[in-house]
Amino acid sequence: MNEPLYHFRSSLTTVLNYISINFKNSDIIFVGVDLDNPKYFFYDQLPSIDFNFNDWTSEITKQEGKHFTIVSHENTKMQDEFPFIIEQLRLTGNKIYSMNHDSFLVKEKFIEPFNLNVYN
Repeated sequence: MNEPLYHFRSSLTTVLNYISINFKNSDIIFVGVDLDNPKYFFYDQLPSIDFNFNDWTSEITKQEGKHFTIVSHENTKMQDEFPFIIEQLRLTGNKIYSMNHDSFLVKEKFIEPFNLNVYN
């Protein structure tokens, strides 16, 4: 890959850009990407590691009660950029689904819930 990757407020955007370049015409299924709480899937293991895992976003996410990706900060938020991201993925034949039908991105109608019956 010789081109720079797109990044907006979250490594999630970079991962999606990478997929659009290297895995065109593929479905993307989010598992554990809910964004409507400040925790990561590995959050419970963090206290057992040997270094401070808090960063400058920790207090903000604690106050807001959601993942920093969707918190409005310095007049930017992922919700403003997601229509562009979804359109760019559409152009490469990629579509995002979520296993969690109650995830933030599904509730806000940015992506569709994943239906296992489609793949049976």
